[in-house]
Amino acid sequence: MSENIAADRTAGCLTTHKLQALLDSGLMPGIRCRKSLAQAMTDAGDKISVHGVEGWFKNVDSNYALERESLHPEHRSYLVPKRRWSVILSLFEVSSDDLRQIDDQFRDTCFTRKRSKPHSGDGDTSRFEMPLLFVLYAADDGEELYDEFLWLRHRGFNIWWDNSANDTSVWSAPAASVIESADACLLYESKSFRRSTRCARELQLVEDNNLPVFIARLDESSLGFALRTEPKGIIRRGLTSSLVYRDQLLATLHSFYGDSPSQASTPADSARALAQSESIAVLPIANFSGAEALTFIAQGITEDLSTMLARIPELLVSSRVASQAFAGVLAQYSQLQKELGVRYVVEGSVRPSRDQVRLNVGLTDLQQGVQLWADQFDGSFEDIYDAEDQIVASICSQLKLLGQRSMLHYGARTGNIDCWRYFHLGWFKSFVEPAMPSLQDAIDCFESALTYEPDYALAHAGLANALGTGMLWGGVGPERYDELKNHALRAYELLPTNPSVLYARGMMEFVGTEPLENALVWVEKAVNLEPSNAAYLAARAYLLAQTGRHDEGLELCKKVRLVSAGDLRQPFINYMVSNVHIGASQFELGARTMLESEGLKTVDFVWFVTGYAWFMLDNLPAAAEAVQQMLSGTHRPLSLFTYSLHNRLWPQHDAVGKQAYLSFCEEQGLR
Repeated sequence: MSENIAADRTAGCLTTHKLQALLDSGLMPGIRCRKSLAQAMTDAGDKISVHGVEGWFKNVDSNYALERESLHPEHRSYLVPKRRWSVILSLFEVSSDDLRQIDDQFRDTCFTRKRSKPHSGDGDTSRFEMPLLFVLYAADDGEELYDEFLWLRHRGFNIWWDNSANDTSVWSAPAASVIESADACLLYESKSFRRSTRCARELQLVEDNNLPVFIARLDESSLGFALRTEPKGIIRRGLTSSLVYRDQLLATLHSFYGDSPSQASTPADSARALAQSESIAVLPIANFSGAEALTFIAQGITEDLSTMLARIPELLVSSRVASQAFAGVLAQYSQLQKELGVRYVVEGSVRPSRDQVRLNVGLTDLQQGVQLWADQFDGSFEDIYDAEDQIVASICSQLKLLGQRSMLHYGARTGNIDCWRYFHLGWFKSFVEPAMPSLQDAIDCFESALTYEPDYALAHAGLANALGTGMLWGGVGPERYDELKNHALRAYELLPTNPSVLYARGMMEFVGTEPLENALVWVEKAVNLEPSNAAYLAARAYLLAQTGRHDEGLELCKKVRLVSAGDLRQPFINYMVSNVHIGASQFELGARTMLESEGLKTVDFVWFVTGYAWFMLDNLPAAAEAVQQMLSGTHRPLSLFTYSLHNRLWPQHDAVGKQAYLSFCEEQGLR
């Protein structure tokens, strides 16, 4: 009886439970979280910060920091200050009559009203022909499940998962939009799932939208949980992805979908189809003023936009170096499409505007030859980040992408323009001009960035990466490994979910003495967050080849070629891809790929690897010439190459052949 009285006390009040229902239901697609609510209220003339809104959900009156009596102890529902009610209700087009309902009834009303409204906005899924399957899983299980998600997609299932899921957060706005439009939910149950705040909230939204639910249990200890309706199927995944389990999963999903979804023939076919449709390049932002300071800003914006777009799973993004060939060039659309192999391009320019910067940006469909969107942004350096976020959001909206559209920078922002400039310059030199002395220039740039902002995580990560590359290719001695390790660990401490930081951890493991599988784990995490980064993809392919999985490495190289189409002479990428070909015993292709980049020819390891490829083909004159090229420049002793060849390179190759090549090098004069 007392519980009913407590529930009744929520009638007639705008409580936090009702307010959360308004956000969750998506009645206003642009107001889905507390931050966007605070901004909308401020824009409506009722100024409040996100901290003020957060305060309502913590049993305090945020205006006076006074505790309030709970109206609904079980649901922790608190009263929103009454003077705020009229603005909030007007934002969501809800009347005071609706507040007469108790909390749970009000929530049902919100979702019912949302379902009856025409669907529009950021959750538009009209581009999908197959029913949409929303995948709900704990972030801790993501690494284990990623291959299964791809497996489902390769079999034609139209699935969506939040690859930036954070188990301690409420949820992301894109996830909420997709749930509204989904036809069913595939839920991966585990211990981590049952501990996740985000999973509980998203499951509640799934049930509010009456989605059929399929459950795949990841461990035998799962105790289950009560759903409002019976699940459509329960499959026990167990500890391995067995064929029996996958057959059961397919059969269960097909029972809902009816006819089997069309299956893509191969991953390569899928990649080619993607390259023809949802592929994009960011052309170098032009500086029409001639001012050197604006050139640095233009380069930084180009890099930021390329990086953020590369983190959207539905997009295939051409590498920055491939696009760099069109710096300062007004190429015809047909030429851009042919050279870059993409359908869309982002073009823009920066100009001085009094004491500020004016940024003009547009999105063009090369296939149709029309501009889809254009906008202009004015502001200081501090406003550039907001402009970048708006540009990416607008591109997603124009292309009707459902992927993650917020926080694509993963916290990697700095308020110091010099720090920002030195970081971008260092990162470019690390991957595009990696041989000495450019690599030393990169180290200097990252160290300069840290003088402006000592706790800038990306500068620490960049420095670790540059030091590691220098240890591998020469110019940096092993005595600096502890320095590398300190920077990599510091970057991870500051920003553990950033792809650049995760890649730096992989570099730390790679140049150490730990098994290469350890480095592969970190690089795969970076790739999962930034799936169109050519350098990360190439590094993953390289590590797959060096751990005996060269067939997988070759398949991944196809995507590397797609995203770096327009410039296959990138030193870092060519070095990695060449090693994959050699690991697969494609020795001639490996040797020729290695030498496509002039910048690599000063690296002793390049000639050592090239010589090995020719030696394995019994082309001893070419192998001898490669070793002599190595001896003619700065090179390291035979002992280093002996260790690398036997312990770090191509375990699938016979040790006898490796030793024969080392003896050949010694005969040529390598000591």
